[in-house]
Amino acid sequence: MNLITNKPIFKLIIAWLVANAIAWPLGILLAIILSHIIVNIFHPEETNLIIGFSVGITTGFAQWKILKKLMKISLLWIVVPGIFIGLP
Repeated sequence: MNLITNKPIFKLIIAWLVANAIAWPLGILLAIILSHIIVNIFHPEETNLIIGFSVGITTGFAQWKILKKLMKISLLWIVVPGIFIGLP
């Protein structure tokens, strides 16, 4: 196996891991902010949806930023994780 040809794949994997590692804490921070600003005003007991949506959106955005350098990718990549992490 030639390490030189695997270097771009290695960089992609590292970028993917770093983007996701940064996105999760930012999503949780965003969820805390949105929970105090929006959700607690209307329905203070239910914040799970906003937490899942915030983490999903930030994770989807981080992944989209990495993938758009490699291929043409839709902006739905940002929205779909927010929906499917937020719904459960």
